[in-house]
Amino acid sequence: MLSSLVALSSLALVVVAAPSPRDAVRIVYTFTDGAYLENIAVRANGDLIINSLSNGRVYTIDPTTSSPTSSVLVQFDPQVASGVLGIAEHAPDKFAVIAAHVDFTTVTAKDVKIWSIDLNGCAKGTRSAVTLRKIADLPEAGLANGLTKFHGDVLLAADSTFGIIWSVNTRTGAVRKAAEDISMKPTNSDGAFPLGVDGVQVSRDGSRLYFSNANTRLVSQVRLDRDGGFIGNVTTVFELPVNQPFPDDFIIGKDGSLWVTAGPNFVDRVLPDGTVVALDQFINTVGPGPTGAGNPTAVAFGRGSKAQEKILYVAASWGVVYAIDTTRV
Repeated sequence: MLSSLVALSSLALVVVAAPSPRDAVRIVYTFTDGAYLENIAVRANGDLIINSLSNGRVYTIDPTTSSPTSSVLVQFDPQVASGVLGIAEHAPDKFAVIAAHVDFTTVTAKDVKIWSIDLNGCAKGTRSAVTLRKIADLPEAGLANGLTKFHGDVLLAADSTFGIIWSVNTRTGAVRKAAEDISMKPTNSDGAFPLGVDGVQVSRDGSRLYFSNANTRLVSQVRLDRDGGFIGNVTTVFELPVNQPFPDDFIIGKDGSLWVTAGPNFVDRVLPDGTVVALDQFINTVGPGPTGAGNPTAVAFGRGSKAQEKILYVAASWGVVYAIDTTRV
């Protein structure tokens, strides 16, 4: 998988229409409480964990039922956080999340903290026995956004404001700057939506970091040292087309494909041979988004069964959760 992904950087990418996209994409659930969905993860039992940027909530949904419903796992006190951003499973059934006071006008954040949500003992589809623990404060961070597990007790958090990767130890709470690079900086000279590094994922062998930059429309990769520092040059995996601004979070499939979300209405599958399949069926005609666009923000593969592992769940900012049957893409 790693060699396949590295090979992408030297291939000419071909964007093609997705085969039968209407058959591949379906709506799982639509929120009606004003939730702005920012990120998504999946428990080992198959339940979805979904973060909202607009109301300080973390939700759960069992997507395997005939009529899925949502429950609030965590409601952060408004004095603590107004929005929840990145999420990563740092230990079995323990999910780290970034929570902060987020200003939508300036696209900045303050009072940034990382918390652990312990769902061990929490029954499927319920919010029973949820334990919340603060891992660390990030006082020097701007808009801490994407989050991924590195190794052991270490997480890597993407700072979209300053173009920094922060290293966070979930056991000790120690925070330090792991890497800073021009490739992760915001580039909008007019100050509109100044967002640099956004989504982050560590390769399965822990040797490389993949990251998106919202302003440059690039997904890049770089080798990592044991402390999360960069080794050698950052190289481009692929560049999103101009009609897909703001690449957001993404995931690496078992076959080496990258599945990348992008505004206003796309999830791209980047195959190891360089072909890009663009899915654009993420419509929310009743939502507040422009012209019915769903605005996908994050993706996660299903868990709990072989069938679920072939489903890619999509969180979209305007309150809709979608499912992609990856066997049809």
